[in-house]
Amino acid sequence: MNSVVTRRQQIERRRDQQRKNRRIAALALIGALLLGVAAFLSLQQRGDAQAAAEYGSDDVATDGPFVAEHEMGGGQPIPFLPGRGPQPNIVVPETFFDFGQIGPEDVVEQTFVIRNDARRR
Repeated sequence: MNSVVTRRQQIERRRDQQRKNRRIAALALIGALLLGVAAFLSLQQRGDAQAAAEYGSDDVATDGPFVAEHEMGGGQPIPFLPGRGPQPNIVVPETFFDFGQIGPEDVVEQTFVIRNDARRR
């Protein structure tokens, strides 16, 4: 009787180990698939970024200062705001900033304050 019980315990242990091994293999397969998908998506995005970075010699400012402007204009009141209430009025106090000489691989940053100076109309 003891040998039958011992044999059953061995069989159960072996089955438990096999289940554990199958779980580990399944998790490894899922992990490998996720890594493959991530690598594929990464390569796809990298290809898009390279295509978007193409520019010609006419696109490079070399003979004078670079100026970027955006005129917002007056425009219509925003329909979901009360007509007689305050309307947005975007103000950028600093309208000019000189970065000086910048090399082709230099990274420059400047923080511009943009403020909503809403007033009643």
